Amino acid sequence: MRNFIKLKEHDPRVRVAILDSGIDMANPHIKEKSTRIRKCRSFVNKLKQDEDSFGHGTYTANLLLTVAPFADLYIARVCNGAELVDATAPDSIAMVSYQIVVAVLHELGVFEPLD
Repeated sequence: MRNFIKLKEHDPRVRVAILDSGIDMANPHIKEKSTRIRKCRSFVNKLKQDEDSFGHGTYTANLLLTVAPFADLYIARVCNGAELVDATAPDSIAMVSYQIVVAVLHELGVFEPLD
């Protein structure tokens, strides 16, 4: 499976957005590949963009950085992990859905940055 697609250095890079619990930029596995992380942004109020208290976003990013050497990552923190299951919380499914749409529109340049 590893040689299924043969890419060369001059091939265009793939951009991958990870909409998850953020990313821990202090993680040693992430740190060594950090040049491939193009942008980080938190769409959850009062949470830093380069932190991940839950760990799932960091794990996902590390996995992609490992298996997809021609991918550049764009990290959008859209939840705070376990709180996602509470429908009344700011990290509810409805709020996360809204934040995903905002993140995509912002990256496309058709939405102003959030305050």
